[in-house]
Amino acid sequence: MTAAGHAQQDSACTARRRRFRLTCLPHERPAVEALLAAEGYAFEAEPYLASARCLRTEPKPLGASAAAAFGLVYILDKSSMLPPVCLGARPGEAALDLCASPGSKTGVLAEMVGDNGLVAANEPKRKRYQTLRQNLQQLNLVQAATTGYPAEDYPGPGRWTRILLDVPCSGWGTADKNPKVMSLWTEQTIKPLLSLQRRLLTRAAALLAPGGRLIYSTCTTNVQENEDQVGWAAAKFGLHVRSLPAAPGFVFDPVENQKAKGALRVNGPASGGQSFFVAELGQGGESCPPPEASVSGSKHVRVAPDVLSRLKVEVNWQGLPPGRAEMEGERLVFRPDSGLDTLDGLSWQGTVLGQGRTGLRLSSRARRLVPEIGAGPSLVLDRVDELHRLLQGQSLPAPGPGPMAGLYWMDLPLGWVTVKGRRCMWTGR
Repeated sequence: MTAAGHAQQDSACTARRRRFRLTCLPHERPAVEALLAAEGYAFEAEPYLASARCLRTEPKPLGASAAAAFGLVYILDKSSMLPPVCLGARPGEAALDLCASPGSKTGVLAEMVGDNGLVAANEPKRKRYQTLRQNLQQLNLVQAATTGYPAEDYPGPGRWTRILLDVPCSGWGTADKNPKVMSLWTEQTIKPLLSLQRRLLTRAAALLAPGGRLIYSTCTTNVQENEDQVGWAAAKFGLHVRSLPAAPGFVFDPVENQKAKGALRVNGPASGGQSFFVAELGQGGESCPPPEASVSGSKHVRVAPDVLSRLKVEVNWQGLPPGRAEMEGERLVFRPDSGLDTLDGLSWQGTVLGQGRTGLRLSSRARRLVPEIGAGPSLVLDRVDELHRLLQGQSLPAPGPGPMAGLYWMDLPLGWVTVKGRRCMWTGR
């Protein structure tokens, strides 16, 4: 182990502490941290991702916090953040998350590509697809689109410069938390997994554009699913295993064979997370410079006239990236311009912002549409106990006439409360 590795292992946050991401806009992070601090949480920044934090003090489970309830934090093992970090997507680029549900890595990718980029999050199974969409909506990832194709048959030519392939695997790297995986998936029972992984690699290689980057990752320590698969794909499709830089905050073991030289094998216990395997495949021995980022279409949000006529509240449309907001049946849906060309010819869904048959009611979680304080009815709270009262289903005095009002913690927009008479409530839908 290198001296840097020892320093990482000795870090105060190398221990198996809870990690999470601040799932808000970059300029909102200090306000979210202030909300967490007001609830008694203490934490510190992690070095491998701007939004990543490590808990130092957890007065109650982080998932029960107000910040979590309003979709401002996402609990995630640190090793799970590494594959999208290694993909290295830049602001404005498009990335394909081929096996996306529940959307944890999609969120990291969305942070990296920013508002003018695109993440296509794919999941074929209905229940997992619904979970994926619910998570993306709660986190307000309006630059993410969802598709539901079998990943091994994902349509389209090789046009993706950034592909994340986090494959189904035996999960041996999670054995400290899920010991049953060692008996569920043995060397004698993993043949279906190995076959599926190769089919997924085959399709991902075909979808990769010249000069693109494909990240293959697993949460297992099994060589057959890691080095052997990467070596097979490199030989089969004329790809190269590129050397990934050792991300700070992790301890890495040597790869098990030279087929995957340059890949990263995370030592979970020493890193304070799960054991993971991450490899980059591409054309040529070195990573090619990423293409210049571009955004098609207009630079503003286009709102259908029937949407404007049905809304009864002031809305901050400029809180959305370039795209269009229109009714699809009874739902108000936002589709980013970044998806119109990239996903042309594919069946995909954007973000649901509201719904209604006659009138139009915004989703309580559409915090990107909340205007500045005072631009409309505004419920501004500075006490955590009031936030918890709303979350527990209690009502508070309404700031003005309905049907909805913007909800804020200090100056941080949280979403929308429903106004009924002189009281307002948080519905959480």
